[in-house]
Amino acid sequence: MESAADRLLRLERVMKNTAGEPIRNKEQWFKHNGWGYKDTEFVIDSDGVVRITGNKYQFSGQKMPKFKEWAEKEAGIDTSKEVQIQTNIPIDPPIRNEAFLKDIAGKVDFATDARITRIDHSHGHSLQEIYILRHGKFERTVDLVVYIADHNQAEFLIKKAIEHDVVLIPYGGGTNVTEALMCDKTETRMIVSVDMTRMSKIKWIDKNNMMACVEAGIIGKDLERELSKSGVMCGHEPDSVEFSSLGGWVSTRASGMKKNRYGNIDDIVIGIKIAT
Repeated sequence: MESAADRLLRLERVMKNTAGEPIRNKEQWFKHNGWGYKDTEFVIDSDGVVRITGNKYQFSGQKMPKFKEWAEKEAGIDTSKEVQIQTNIPIDPPIRNEAFLKDIAGKVDFATDARITRIDHSHGHSLQEIYILRHGKFERTVDLVVYIADHNQAEFLIKKAIEHDVVLIPYGGGTNVTEALMCDKTETRMIVSVDMTRMSKIKWIDKNNMMACVEAGIIGKDLERELSKSGVMCGHEPDSVEFSSLGGWVSTRASGMKKNRYGNIDDIVIGIKIAT
């Protein structure tokens, strides 16, 4: 008979944005061992000219005749050397706190201990972490990934984590470069990654006072697209804007390319509601 905990791990819901459109699925679109989209990379064609694959950017599909020469001369890259990257990233079995799993079954949006999802939620994008993804093994990874859809679920999850002595790590877009998402290798308790990306709604926009109430998990590119429908914008544009989340910006006091006009994120934020 399927237990409540196993049923929780099996069920999945479709993520939607405020327009009711499916949100990009990270496992489907994003690279597991690097930065960006799976279909986007530099390749050297048979004629020796570099081309950008995919279709998501202005220069996607186009050739760059001078790029190989520049990379070899200025960046010192040996383009003749083929680097072997591991395709099956090693990972230890998850630690399971059965009492915790039983209590949250059916009370959160979705939870999974799928191997690749656990790996994706156990790292950011520092050089060290990308190197481990391609050539090594993380000494500790999260044991479960829980997706929450609202503030009440956040409060409930925290309550149960305290009750059952479970570790929680909030997760937005996963673009962190300060190793804040790397798990403590000495941790013996169950570690749960709390994925915020289903908390992605814009609750209201007040154009008279130029304010908006937005949930923490919305990705920057989705935020700007939704705001633009009302003729407004956020004004915060870090390099990671198409992958990182509003909550991630706030929690790291992020800066962006438009800071001289609009300020850093802490200059833009008026108020925050936090579950602790």
